[in-house]
Amino acid sequence: MIKLLMVLLLVITNFPYLKYEQQNILQISVLEVGQGDSILIRSADGKYLLVDGGPDASVLSRLGQILPVWIREIDYLVITHPDLDHLGGAVEVLARYKIKNLIISDHKSSSQAYAFLEKLMSNVKSTTKFAGESIVLGCCTVLDFLWPDKSLDRSTLSANDNSLVFQLRYNDFDMLFTGDIEEKIEAEILVSDIDVLKIAHHGSKTSTSNKLLESTNPEVAIISAGKNNKFNHPHPEVLQRLQDSGIDVYRTDQNNTVHIYSDGKKYWFKH
Repeated sequence: MIKLLMVLLLVITNFPYLKYEQQNILQISVLEVGQGDSILIRSADGKYLLVDGGPDASVLSRLGQILPVWIREIDYLVITHPDLDHLGGAVEVLARYKIKNLIISDHKSSSQAYAFLEKLMSNVKSTTKFAGESIVLGCCTVLDFLWPDKSLDRSTLSANDNSLVFQLRYNDFDMLFTGDIEEKIEAEILVSDIDVLKIAHHGSKTSTSNKLLESTNPEVAIISAGKNNKFNHPHPEVLQRLQDSGIDVYRTDQNNTVHIYSDGKKYWFKH
C-alpha cells in the first residue's frame, strides 16, 4: 500500500510533465532565480538543456519543482558567460546532476566560482560554440549559435558582450536567447521574425535596442530579474520600448517562473 501511494504521488506531482511528454510538446521554463538567468528546456522527446544557473543554489529547488524526481541527468548545460548571476547556480547543478555535455563561453574569469567550475569540468565533456555552429536537442529541436564570431578579436569585449547567443527552433516556433549582450553586439545578431525574445541583461537600458526589436519582431518578450533589485532592472526605458513595439512582456520578478509550451506550430504560456 505504501509503495502504491508513493507511485500515485509521483504521478500526481509530475502530471504536467507526463501529460506533455505524450504530446510532442517542447517546454521552456524561465526560472525565477532572483537577479540572474536560468532557463530549462525540454525537447519534445525528453532531452534536457539548462541555460545558465542563476546566482546561487536556489536553482536546485526550482529544478526540483519541474523535473521528475527520477531525472538526475541533464543532456546539455550551456553557460552563456562567467558572471556570477549566471554561473553561481550552474556550478551547483554541475556538482549534483550528471551533465552529459557542457557548452561554455570562451571568456575566462578569475572568480572563485569559475575556479570551482574548472575543477568540475575535468569530469564533463566540454566545448564552446561560435556563430554558424548548431546542436540538435532531441527531435526537431535545433540551437543555432549566432554569437560570438570566432573570426573577430574579442579580447577587449566584456564578459557580457562575449555571451553565447543562440536561436532555438522547433518546427515553426523559435526563440532567441541573448545572454547579457548589449546594444553593440545586438547589431551583430542577424535574425528576423522570431516568436519569443529572452531580453538581454535582465532588462538593462544598455540592451534591447529599437533596432533589435525591429529586426527580430518578437510577439513576446521575457525578462529574468530579481524582485526590487538594486540595478533597477528592467529599466523603464526598455519597458517603454517593448510597449511601443506592441510586444507582450512576462517578468520573473512579477510572474515567477514562466513556462512556454509549443507543439511546433502554436505556443502558449503558463506562470
